[in-house]
Amino acid sequence: MIESELGSLRRQLFEIRSRKSTSRRYPKELREAVQAYIRGRHWQGVRIGDVCRELELPLGTASRWLRGAAEEAPEAAAGMFRAVVLAPVRSREAMDSGALSLSSPRGYRAEGLGLEQLLFLLRELI
Repeated sequence: MIESELGSLRRQLFEIRSRKSTSRRYPKELREAVQAYIRGRHWQGVRIGDVCRELELPLGTASRWLRGAAEEAPEAAAGMFRAVVLAPVRSREAMDSGALSLSSPRGYRAEGLGLEQLLFLLRELI
């Protein structure tokens, strides 16, 4: 299903981009379909930049559309968040010894953190 949806969206985007006009106006329905596709793929773990490459859509355009949709309907943007699973730490010594690590959905990884360092990093990222 993703392949047929991807092909359809790419064709529609290409048709508009190939127009001779210097002003490209994407229909609201197409923008909404692209936003839904990007959110769905992002939820599957695909980076937004990679989804834009799949669609052959500039990242800046997609970012504007997603930002605009979030401003119009904040509940739609909530779908961009992911559930986080916390694993229990076995001892206080492990927390203080630098045995903690953090992995983000975007691929960032920090290892060898103590509890205070991990908490500081989380505060900075949020």
